[in-house]
Amino acid sequence: MSSFFLLDENNNIVPCNVLEWGEFLENTPTDKRRVGRDIVDGKLISTVFLGLDHSHSKTDLHIFETMVFENEVGGSEIYIDRCDTWQEAKECHKEAIEWVKQGSKKCHE
Repeated sequence: MSSFFLLDENNNIVPCNVLEWGEFLENTPTDKRRVGRDIVDGKLISTVFLGLDHSHSKTDLHIFETMVFENEVGGSEIYIDRCDTWQEAKECHKEAIEWVKQGSKKCHE
């Protein structure tokens, strides 16, 4: 299984090699790779397409990442979640927003 992926015009993942992945990242505007970006209660919530598998698993992919940062400009991350499809990433983003709204009591990984 490939470790590198790009997105097609419908936001489906497509396996690729490292050169294609690099070209995709270089030539694709950030907003086309961003699933969501919100500021809620002074915290930055960001969900992006990484295109690089972070799962270290033979069955799951973790190529989208949702992070919550301690303030509006970034800072330390206080929440992180990863998933393998654009649709799941949208759901992860919504979950992170709810986590912040509920008081973000503990770190989620």
